[in-house]
Amino acid sequence: MQQIPFHDLSKTFKDAVVATRRLGLQYLWIDSLCIIQDSEDDWRREAASMASVYNNAVVTIAATAAKESSQGLFMPHQKVSGERVEVPYNCKERRGKGKDLGAAKMILCHRSTAYDGPDKYIERSPLNQRGWVFQERLLSKRTLHFAENQIFWECNSLFASEDGTIRDEHPELRLKQEFQTKKIRPWSSAAEEGDRSSEIELWCRIVEEYTQRSLTVDSDRLPALAGITMAMLEKLGFEPSNDDVIRENFAAGLWKSALHVGILWQACDGQLRRPSEYRAPSWSWAALEGPVRYDTWLWSSDPPSDSDSSMFAEVQVEGEYLTGRIKKAYLDLNCMIKHATYDPAEKCLVGISVDEANMPSRALFCPETQRRLGWCVLDEGTGVEKRTVCCALISRSKPSEYVRRYRNLNGTENILVLDRKGSSSVNEFVRIGIGQIDVDIDWYDLETPVETNWDLIQEPERRQKWKNRWTHVKVF
Repeated sequence: MQQIPFHDLSKTFKDAVVATRRLGLQYLWIDSLCIIQDSEDDWRREAASMASVYNNAVVTIAATAAKESSQGLFMPHQKVSGERVEVPYNCKERRGKGKDLGAAKMILCHRSTAYDGPDKYIERSPLNQRGWVFQERLLSKRTLHFAENQIFWECNSLFASEDGTIRDEHPELRLKQEFQTKKIRPWSSAAEEGDRSSEIELWCRIVEEYTQRSLTVDSDRLPALAGITMAMLEKLGFEPSNDDVIRENFAAGLWKSALHVGILWQACDGQLRRPSEYRAPSWSWAALEGPVRYDTWLWSSDPPSDSDSSMFAEVQVEGEYLTGRIKKAYLDLNCMIKHATYDPAEKCLVGISVDEANMPSRALFCPETQRRLGWCVLDEGTGVEKRTVCCALISRSKPSEYVRRYRNLNGTENILVLDRKGSSSVNEFVRIGIGQIDVDIDWYDLETPVETNWDLIQEPERRQKWKNRWTHVKVF
């Protein structure tokens, strides 16, 4: 096929052609036309190059209000009530602080009391509930939103709209500004210099926003962020087209340079859903469906300083590394692991909450002394039965001034909550949640970690021999 007749296009595509011509631009890229739809190989290859397409575009045209392709871009606008008034004034750059641009006219009109601006017409629009669109929007330098009542302009510095409203403060805009303009550094160098502003913190915020969106195809959970991953690798000074570079730095949605942060995501306000087909290891947020979040205490965390502590991830992918199907993956840990008792009936307040009924955190207890150790949040809901869980020590966090003063804590031990992979598994686990232990309890120093042959170690002197023994496990 050499061409597609204009009259065969959907209304949204026709409107996009019209908008492109009126903007004086020559070329238009539409994903569903430029990617061979029945070729999985072409789709995987093109999905990995999304960063280049959107980042280099002059402008991205967004059918923000359209629920389907038959609705188009140009929605009928609600008529503005009242009269319009023209007011002459002198126009200057940078909101009155720059050079004089000459005379202009401002048109004042009555704004509807129901006006919600970008929050309603962009953030809650049908288009921006889609996972793929989050990446397209973040990568684009400029976006024209054809919304329900008016057109919005979004770039790295502001939101502007047809009615003259300009906003330079907005959560989505701040994330976009940081991603597009902020210089980021690898976690290792930032941490050494005492500056936690790194690719990890930015990435965690991206994951939090992205996981609030939905995907038509469950297996797109990781591919729909491939473009952002490539862009971040480039910002960090790597060659994103080099497959070996990607493998060395990235694993199933996490950065290898700070796995001790990346694996400690948690369910956001409720339980996550496990898809019917395997798509990622249990320690990756991509394994489950639903929004996740990262607590701010992770930015002040460090892995245990003991020389025996280690952690690395191995991922085997079929096809392109960022967009292909994960065949097998595991997290190799050499860490302290101990048993704790999880009680779903014992709610545990973490910080300040006004919704106790929906509080997801539950208390952890020492099996021998029944002393409360801390809290945990399970990935797939609280459950109904008391159970024994394995707690792997991943990192330690320094407390904030608030925590030190009002909660009387000198720090926390951040844990991955694990369950055995199978009844006959030897040192093989799966992740089921995360939690925290009060560092003042010294729990990991009091008793023996979980060992494969733990049932054989009964005498006190033999227990002492195994004290502080690091355990080598794999988490799948």
